[in-house]
Amino acid sequence: MRGQRGSRRVSESVTCCRPRRRGWHNDGTRLCVRLFAVAVLSSAVVFLEAESALSLPPQASTTARSLTTETSSAEMHLKAARKACEARDFSQCRAESELVLQADPKNADAYEILGGLELESGKTAEAISDFERATRCAPDSFAGHYNLGLLYLQGHDFARGLRELRRAAALEPRNPSAAYNLGLALLETGKAKDALTEFRRVQALGQDRPDVAFNLIRAELATDHADAARLVAQKESKTFGDDPKWLSSVGQLFLDRGQAGDARSYLEASLRLQPHDLETRRALARASLAERHAERVLELLPVPLTSDDHYLRARALLLLRRRQEAQEEVERALGDDPRNASALLLAAQIQQSLGRQDEALRLLRKATLLDPKSPAVYYSAAVSYYFERRYAEARQSLDAALHEEPKCARCMFLYAITLVNQGRNREGEDFMRRAVGLDPTNARYTYHLGVALLRDNRPKDAKPAFEKSIALNPDYGLPHYSLGKLLAEEGQPQEAAKELARAVECEPDLAQAYYQLGRVYSALGETEKSRQAYQAFENLKKNQASEDQRLEMEVTRELENP
Repeated sequence: MRGQRGSRRVSESVTCCRPRRRGWHNDGTRLCVRLFAVAVLSSAVVFLEAESALSLPPQASTTARSLTTETSSAEMHLKAARKACEARDFSQCRAESELVLQADPKNADAYEILGGLELESGKTAEAISDFERATRCAPDSFAGHYNLGLLYLQGHDFARGLRELRRAAALEPRNPSAAYNLGLALLETGKAKDALTEFRRVQALGQDRPDVAFNLIRAELATDHADAARLVAQKESKTFGDDPKWLSSVGQLFLDRGQAGDARSYLEASLRLQPHDLETRRALARASLAERHAERVLELLPVPLTSDDHYLRARALLLLRRRQEAQEEVERALGDDPRNASALLLAAQIQQSLGRQDEALRLLRKATLLDPKSPAVYYSAAVSYYFERRYAEARQSLDAALHEEPKCARCMFLYAITLVNQGRNREGEDFMRRAVGLDPTNARYTYHLGVALLRDNRPKDAKPAFEKSIALNPDYGLPHYSLGKLLAEEGQPQEAAKELARAVECEPDLAQAYYQLGRVYSALGETEKSRQAYQAFENLKKNQASEDQRLEMEVTRELENP
């Protein structure tokens, strides 16, 4: 009977096998069985890619074995099994492996070979059983633990898969494949920080590979380290910047995490190398939409070929306020794919922009049936209810949206507006503060926080909100107007005049600002300027909107953003 094996280097006698990686090659450590966890071009991890050829575990040193008759017989059959496998005579390989186990029932090598044979024939459960026996016979079997880990992961048994891969990595700390696949498993199970450690270890072992670089960026983004991900991507671009697939994949990573600017630079670099790659063009179109560069989308997709192309063009056309063309494009998208929830949502948004709220709600009900967990669909329903002044129903839809996406700033904003419109100013203020907290660079949210505070008769609290809104967007006229009006009421006509003059510079049709300017110029003794301001007010007042109407228009602008 053979004793336990010591730690073995699997690279001693196993033929190197390269995994299929969508055009990328990996010269990593040789493995006992040709199994790999590979997923470098998508965020979903695919575990266990089996190759058609089968490799065998290395031959154990005879110095570690008792030279009994049984052991000698086991060694003889083990050699024969290896030879048969190399000749791809799998039937003979199985027969010889079974003879090994008759002579030595605890021969881990034989179980590893049988496990590989079962995998070759697609019998996963039997392969797991064989590798489990191998690890019981030889607890230090790298091949057993490694392949068990991959098999468990393939069956979505992540707890046991991680356990086995950790054991394999501990047995072979300089095995890059074990560290790499462990990193992928950790990333898939939400342990991105630990995954980073493993991917860095792979790089330290001299594995200068595009898939490792890709997953390093992916792990940094998963830990919300956007700056670190950006630095890694810039560094790795020096090595892989001539690989259009790598560039496109990295761009998609940034796009999926909401980093449209970073995504655009990598997608554009990829497109320069492969100008006709349609998937990259579509990804770049999505990044352009996120940055609201609608014309660029139309340039990228001049001739729509798929339902998705029609959808992307429709979104761009809606941004450009070309509603009729947008409607035609989205109808084509739905003609090709009637169950496309995203296209139904967009069709509803087009109807909203045309003031057809009943039709929008009908389309949104269909979209909800197809995608009942979409926060965007519930939010859009709330928009239609808001326009119809059905505020309670709007909040019900927003509650559903926030259940799916608790940190939705625009949902908080609309929730606040419905409350303020019903005179529930303190409740509205709370939701508006949440919106500002989630999107602190949004000048409009900060301005409306000031409005809510003013409506609650708290001008001293409102003033900093207007100042912050102006700091965020100096060309936004309404906070200048509101701040100027407050300053005038505080007896500061000089400062008020500056803000009000800036307000009409930003929004020349803001009649109320001219009226307030006339007053402050009069207080300052500037008669001619006061006369001109009042004259401008008289010219505009026939078509002027009240302050409440102006606020309503301002909210509408925000809600019409697709």
